[in-house]
Amino acid sequence: MCTADARWVHVRTPATLAQRYFRQMSIRNLGAVGLVILVGLVIGVLGIVASSLYTVGVLILFIGGVGVAVVVGEYLIRYFSSPRPPG
Repeated sequence: MCTADARWVHVRTPATLAQRYFRQMSIRNLGAVGLVILVGLVIGVLGIVASSLYTVGVLILFIGGVGVAVVVGEYLIRYFSSPRPPG
């Protein structure tokens, strides 16, 4: 009597152009968000001298926080939509 055992075999295929593009864009997004947060911190520190700069720094930090939320949401969407091996 023969029994067949189903095994999951995953062969890694080369990344398509779209996959490479999205990975690269994700890295660029992280760099851009980090730069926005850094600029917001610098301008906020300069706000010690002028209160209007402090307000601008806080607004830029808020925009940086929104950028972080977008990057994290993009990561979570990719994580939960990626195929999982059965098991």
